[in-house]
Amino acid sequence: MEIFALFLLTSIENFSQLFIYSKLINKRIPIRTAISLPLILIAVYLSFNYLIFVVIIFYFLVIGKRLNKDCNNNLLWFYSIYTVFSYTVFAYFMNSTILFLIGENTFDQYMYLINMTMSPLFSIICNILLLRLIRPSIDFLKKHQDNLNQIFLLFINVLLTLCYIIQFGNYWIEQYWLTDGNPIRKYLIVIFILVIVLLIVYLNIKTRQLDKQRIQELKDNQLADLTSYVQQIETMYGELRSFRHDYHNVLISLNESIKSKDLAVIENTYNQVLNSEGLTLDDEHYSLARLDGLKTLPIKGVFSAHIIQAWQKNIPVHIEIDDTIQDEPIEILDYVRITSILLDNAIEAAEKSENPFLNIVFLKNQADKELQLIIENSCPNEPIDIAKVFKKDYSTKGENRGLGLATVQSILQNYTNLSLQTEYQLGVFRQVLMIKEEISR
Repeated sequence: MEIFALFLLTSIENFSQLFIYSKLINKRIPIRTAISLPLILIAVYLSFNYLIFVVIIFYFLVIGKRLNKDCNNNLLWFYSIYTVFSYTVFAYFMNSTILFLIGENTFDQYMYLINMTMSPLFSIICNILLLRLIRPSIDFLKKHQDNLNQIFLLFINVLLTLCYIIQFGNYWIEQYWLTDGNPIRKYLIVIFILVIVLLIVYLNIKTRQLDKQRIQELKDNQLADLTSYVQQIETMYGELRSFRHDYHNVLISLNESIKSKDLAVIENTYNQVLNSEGLTLDDEHYSLARLDGLKTLPIKGVFSAHIIQAWQKNIPVHIEIDDTIQDEPIEILDYVRITSILLDNAIEAAEKSENPFLNIVFLKNQADKELQLIIENSCPNEPIDIAKVFKKDYSTKGENRGLGLATVQSILQNYTNLSLQTEYQLGVFRQVLMIKEEISR
């Protein structure tokens, strides 16, 4: 009977922790996974007693890795340590409160009932309220886990882990040393609750600071890109003014030669003025003016900066924007990150090819209410596995390089109106980003 009560108690506690964990990671826990937890912990408890507290942490790490394959270890540890520590702290707080109110004798009589009902329920309610406060911070960390310095999260994890060790070390001391009661129990509970609250406040403040920092960096990059774009336009305008002045003088010279009706004089004027002076316009560089169709300024800045970068690497660029492109239904930060990564990859691949080129096309499909951004580039004549290019650790550029397209993939997962088609033929790589006007997140 006692084994059955222990199994029932462990199952309720574990299912409560799994509920909190699923809310924290915002994913559903498979039924088989949920059922296996109490079975494992009962076996561990009967064999090794308090080592159960170590096993449950690693259990959450394992299922976290299975459900969040792209999640880094720092964030996975936070999910695990927060779930177990916060649950036990609030459940223990409820137990201590009830013990104080009804006395030890009555508490011992109804201990299993209290631990199976009031304590888990209280812990779940407290955690649901706290998770509402930290949800924006958790979503921010998950979204930007690959390009953020997460030392602050490591600090939170270390502090929670130390508290977790102290907490269950205190349980062990109460069990085997302080059989007459633990005088510091009530103080530890208060300290642990304060630690949880303060760490949540710290997490929210820190993520808001990081978000502001990212937005400021975006603004700075946008300003730099637009400044480069304006300078290029000014340079072209100056060249046009100079060309107009020189062209006017050439026409005057030719006019005088034509009046003479002397073919030799006309030919001599042509050779001296036109041929020797080389009065030509570089059509490619004036194609930058075609970006005028892009009305989303940060995106215009991104494309102008990358086009100029391609020119500096002697990569011919062809641009087609036949319609006004504006009000794209995607968050500007995500839009900038996606286009920057795709253009960076295209330029880097084109630079390594024998006959480099970069084609950029914006197409509007009014019937389907869809915008297509096509980025096509030359690349080395080497086989590429399209199925692997979006994996986090895969890259054709060497070690520790396979994060760009994996980041694009993780951003796209946040949108139902965005999709990316990747095509490869020997020597040509093409990315087609499709953005539908209907947005649902």
